[in-house]
Amino acid sequence: MSSHGVDAVPVVNVVGDTGVQERYVGTVTNTSYSGTSSYSGTSSGNAMIMGNMIYGTGMTSGTGVSSGTATTTSTPIHRYSRAVAFEARLSDPQTSRKFWVGSGQTKSGGSLFMGDATSAADAASSIFNDLQTKGLIGAAGA
Repeated sequence: MSSHGVDAVPVVNVVGDTGVQERYVGTVTNTSYSGTSSYSGTSSGNAMIMGNMIYGTGMTSGTGVSSGTATTTSTPIHRYSRAVAFEARLSDPQTSRKFWVGSGQTKSGGSLFMGDATSAADAASSIFNDLQTKGLIGAAGA
């Protein structure tokens, strides 16, 4: 491997995966009405101001008629989450000497589905960012 310019090999092991967890968080209900309505009646009232307060009484009486169609739609809402734990190391391919050892966990959640690619990409990004920050990997000649 060293003849091909390979100085180290990264190895990543998934040590825990919750899988996608689904949790019910509630229901959104929407009602729409289409039709006609009429109202006939009277209303009256009195108001009295004392200082900075207004006191009042009122009365409404009448009759109403409504005719139409109401449509109600209820949609259950679910939240999805996933956690993946991993261990990683960067080793010399000839001697198995470890240059770097790390571990971590990725978490994701929301109302959209998260597949394997999300957790794998998060883990890989985290590992390679740490290796680069510590100067263990970088551009050729750097």
